[in-house]
Amino acid sequence: MTSSEQPQAPTSARSWLPVPCRLEVVACPLCGSDAHEQLLRHDAFGFPTGLRACRDCHLLYVAPRPTFDFMDRFYRRDYRRFYDGISAVSEDYVRRRGWHETARTRLERYERFLPRGGRLLDVGCGAGLFAALARDDRGLAAIGLEPDPAMRDWAGRELGLEVCAGSFGDGSVEGRFDVVSAFHVVEHLHDQAAFFGFVRRHLEPGGVLLVEVPDVEGPWRDIGMFHIAHLFAFSPSTLRAMAARHGFEAVELGSRVDPNGAQCVSAVFRDTGAAAPLIGDPLDQEVRRRIGALPRDRGYRVLRNLAKQGLTLARGGVTRRS
Repeated sequence: MTSSEQPQAPTSARSWLPVPCRLEVVACPLCGSDAHEQLLRHDAFGFPTGLRACRDCHLLYVAPRPTFDFMDRFYRRDYRRFYDGISAVSEDYVRRRGWHETARTRLERYERFLPRGGRLLDVGCGAGLFAALARDDRGLAAIGLEPDPAMRDWAGRELGLEVCAGSFGDGSVEGRFDVVSAFHVVEHLHDQAAFFGFVRRHLEPGGVLLVEVPDVEGPWRDIGMFHIAHLFAFSPSTLRAMAARHGFEAVELGSRVDPNGAQCVSAVFRDTGAAAPLIGDPLDQEVRRRIGALPRDRGYRVLRNLAKQGLTLARGGVTRRS
């Protein structure tokens, strides 16, 4: 690490491609360094976000990135509409996404960390399949936390799952849990310190945090992995470094393939109460090569996304903002 421990204050930018989006420029969220290599200058949709590789800790992070306020509204109002063109969740949609199989795989993967009769909080629970399965098969008292009202409604109606509205930062969850899970959540977060602090406050002594994120060292093939909602591209090494930076040690850490074929970093963390020295492994050169070989077809992607937005607006899919 060669610069301040704290990230630099954001500076503002603005994008109107393909929808209004407030952007900010930040230094490395892990080590605070502004020394970086710019790997991408736009995302899969044509948004002018950038993917950077920190030269000091080797984290891959997005800068400029969408602001927290913009993404908070996006997750509450437009996320599922934007990506899938739907405004309500159905059993057919859940099955087509393979979420039942994914939930079962996760239950089997983490079964030894799920104490019978314990309490589980699933952060960003989506449709609630994992939490409901842990409740039904392992006897856990399980609740979810989810900002998307369509997901919350389906989980409550179809699964009878208690789901708190909102995100980890708005005080909607009380009490302590034996297990906190966050599957495909951490790569979306602006404030990693706030998230790990939230987990620390809500974990019972000796409890565990279950995390899965996309694996940038996996066999992805195109720019689709790098989209506006993903603020980080983690490897097993950098996910471990991020958790250790905030006082969590890896009990288990590996790379696995989900039932849908996506490769993910899978981790089980425990709270140590003390931050570890910051050590990052160099970015895999093959990953750097693959990112460098991605086509820079931003104009095409912007036009394609505008067409997509026009279609979903015509179907009533995307919320119109005043």
